[in-house]
Amino acid sequence: MSHLELTIALFVKVPELGQVKSRLAKTIGADFATEFYRSMGRDWFDRLTEFADSQQADIRVFYAPDSGRSLVRDWLGCDDQQLVAQGDGDLGDRMARAFTTCFGEGSDRILLVGSDSPDLPDAILTQAAAALIETGAVICPTDDGGYCLVGFRLDRLLPSIFQDMVWSTETVFAETIARFQSANQPVIILPHWYDIDHAQDLDRFWQLNQQNLALKRSIATLEKIRQPIALSVIMPVLNEGERIQKTLDHLAKIAGQIPYEVIVVDGDRAGSTLQYLPSDRPVRGITAARGRGLQMNAGAAIARGEILLFLHADTQLPTMAFQSIIQLLNPAPNPDRTQHPDPAPNPGSKGLKPLVPNDGAGDQLVGGAFDLAIASSRWILQMIARVASVRSRLTRLPYGDQAIFIRRSAFLELGGYPEIPIMEDVALMRSIQRQGWRIRILPDRVLTSARRWEREGIWRCTLRNWTMLLAYFAGVSPWTLLAWYSPERSKAS
Repeated sequence: MSHLELTIALFVKVPELGQVKSRLAKTIGADFATEFYRSMGRDWFDRLTEFADSQQADIRVFYAPDSGRSLVRDWLGCDDQQLVAQGDGDLGDRMARAFTTCFGEGSDRILLVGSDSPDLPDAILTQAAAALIETGAVICPTDDGGYCLVGFRLDRLLPSIFQDMVWSTETVFAETIARFQSANQPVIILPHWYDIDHAQDLDRFWQLNQQNLALKRSIATLEKIRQPIALSVIMPVLNEGERIQKTLDHLAKIAGQIPYEVIVVDGDRAGSTLQYLPSDRPVRGITAARGRGLQMNAGAAIARGEILLFLHADTQLPTMAFQSIIQLLNPAPNPDRTQHPDPAPNPGSKGLKPLVPNDGAGDQLVGGAFDLAIASSRWILQMIARVASVRSRLTRLPYGDQAIFIRRSAFLELGGYPEIPIMEDVALMRSIQRQGWRIRILPDRVLTSARRWEREGIWRCTLRNWTMLLAYFAGVSPWTLLAWYSPERSKAS
């Protein structure tokens, strides 16, 4: 470090999937949250570098975990000598260590900033630098009760503000100010700013910075995140590495010009299937607790599409599936909408529940499924598929291998799939019926693998499925049904 009086200390995390922006990831997905963190971190570092140059200051990057040095260097494009590992301890321990490190290397004044406020105005940074000369201590509070900047002059360092603090709570700033007061130490409080932790913070960032060229990477990433998606395909998987690429290729082939995304939810916490996901497809991968209902709910929670399509990895959609679904569920053009169109969906609107569109018959059409075909030339399996299609048309209770689709607004209002270990597809359809809503079984056939019947025996598998359905209607617990269906899974659960 050159012996300059002012040092800017930037705290960052290594931008690895699932390790950053965890609260934001619950809304937009871990992949998008990580991509946005990478974008805003680089923009913020470039802005701070420019500010440091204007102040004839140094800039240091304190990173965590300690093993991520090369990743941070490549990410930010910084010099190796600018990097310092945060080390062990809680956030307070690591911030205190950053101050003592920079002071020990010759700095007289230090401004420490976090990575979650990349659009902190230059005016506030300038005020902060001036405050260290004037008073020797400065802090910038955030709307969530924390702070995004804290600074000290060498003779004013107050280590007690970092000790025994309950971090990431709404009382951090208030408790910090109380400690300044207890020590009779003056501190300049800058105007409030905000952290980017939730979807509404992304909306605020978007509104403030759409034209801000200094944040061009962040804005470009956010534009991608906010892009409307017609259809989200959610695939619960377990040990499907050999099959997943073929399924994704087929989806890309039939999509045409329809904007869609695929969310693959792996029931293996190690993500054994996710390693096979290609980088050239609109696919996102996450892990969740094992169980189709749990996995599909996890996928739906981060989906951006207005229509959710739940697809098994061993099921192939008909060629016109996407077009048929959208044609079925998109309401007829409304003259009022041409003059007052709905705003494009964005991550911050995820908590809202738009009206379920009316099908023009007094009741509401919210989703559907397809007729079934089984990938086998055996006449008995072809017959089973026809019977299953007739059954689902009569009962309006399609199984999951018929590619159930539903409007996201309706799915949210129902609370998603019930968290039961089996029969979750039937339970969802019954919930739809209780609401007085309707589904439609489309005549095009999905093609599902025959592996289940071939593995377990055709008659055994068929009789078991019918017995399970009747037992479920008779009130037998899904956990008891799971023990009948798969004793191994029952023991594991």
